[in-house]
Amino acid sequence: MKTDAAVRSAENRLAYPGWRVAVVCHIGVLTGFATVFIYSFSFMIKPLGQAFGWDREQIARAFSLAAISVAIFSPFIGKLFDRFDPRKLIAGFMTAFGLGMASLAFLTPHLWQLYANAVLIGIAGTGTYQLGYARVIAAWFEKRLGAALSIVVAGSGVGSFIVPPLVAHGLAAYGWRETYLGLAAMPLFIGMPLTLLFARTPQEGPVHKSGKAMRGEAAEGLTWKQALGSASFWMLALGVVALSLSENGALAHLAPMLSDHGLHAEQVAFTASLLGIASVTGRFVLGALLDFVKGSLIAVASLLAAGVGMLCCWPTRGPLRPQLRRRL
Repeated sequence: MKTDAAVRSAENRLAYPGWRVAVVCHIGVLTGFATVFIYSFSFMIKPLGQAFGWDREQIARAFSLAAISVAIFSPFIGKLFDRFDPRKLIAGFMTAFGLGMASLAFLTPHLWQLYANAVLIGIAGTGTYQLGYARVIAAWFEKRLGAALSIVVAGSGVGSFIVPPLVAHGLAAYGWRETYLGLAAMPLFIGMPLTLLFARTPQEGPVHKSGKAMRGEAAEGLTWKQALGSASFWMLALGVVALSLSENGALAHLAPMLSDHGLHAEQVAFTASLLGIASVTGRFVLGALLDFVKGSLIAVASLLAAGVGMLCCWPTRGPLRPQLRRRL
C-alpha cells in the first residue's frame, strides 16, 4: 500500500503519465460540445437569419433544445461511463458530434431540420463533455486530482479564446456553411483520434487508491436513491441549473447583442475571447485550490463572481443607460 506521501510525490513528477493523459483530455474538451458548439452558436444567429429569414427566437430555440438534450441524457451517459471504457465511448460520441456539426452546413429553410440537428448534437455532445474525461482522470490521480481536473476543464476556456476569432474569420472569408465544416473538423480530426489513442485508463484500474478501495471493499457513500433524497444533492443541482441558465443564455446571444451595440465582427470576437482568458485563468487557479481548500467555499466564491459579472451587464441598455451616463 502506498503512503499518502508516496502518492503525492509520484503525482508531482512531470514524468508521471497521468499528466500526459490530462493534456489529451484537455484537447478533447477543447474540441467538444462545450466549446465548439456553445462558443460558435451566437455568431451563427445573424447569418442563419439572413439566409433563411428565421428570427432570433426561432434560432435560439435550437440552442435550448441542445442544452435540454444534454440535461436529459447526461445521467444515462454517465452510467455508460461507469460500465464501459470511457476512451472508446468518448471517441464514438466525438464522431457523432462532429458529424452533427457538419450536417449544419447543409441546412435548408425547413426549421425542423435545425431543431433535429440540435437534438442530435446535444445527445452526442453529452459524451464529449468534461464528464467522460473526468472519469478517465479519476483513475490516474488521487492527491493531485483537483489540479489534473483543472487542466481538463480549462479546455473549454482555451476553446472559448480560440473558437470566436476562428468563427468570425471563417464567416467573413468563406461563409457560414464552410465555417460549420471547419468546426466539424475539430472533433473529427483532432479530438476523436487523440482521445482514442491516448486517453487510456490504467489497465489495472486506478493507479493508487487508499483505504477501502485498495482492499477491494465498497467505497463509502450514498446510493442513488439516498442521494436523491438528500437536501445537499438538490442544492447542488439548483446551483448548477441556475448557473447554466444564466451563463448559456448570455453566451447564446452574446454576438448579436454586441453587434447590435455597434461593435464590428473583430471586436465581438475579441470580447468573446476575453471571456476565454478569464475562464482559463479561473479554472487553473481554482482547480489547483481544490487540492487545499474546501470545494464548497470555492463554489460559493465562483458563483458570486459570476453573479456580479451578470449584474454588471444589466445597466448597459434600457432606461438606466441615460442615468448611468449622467452619473459618469
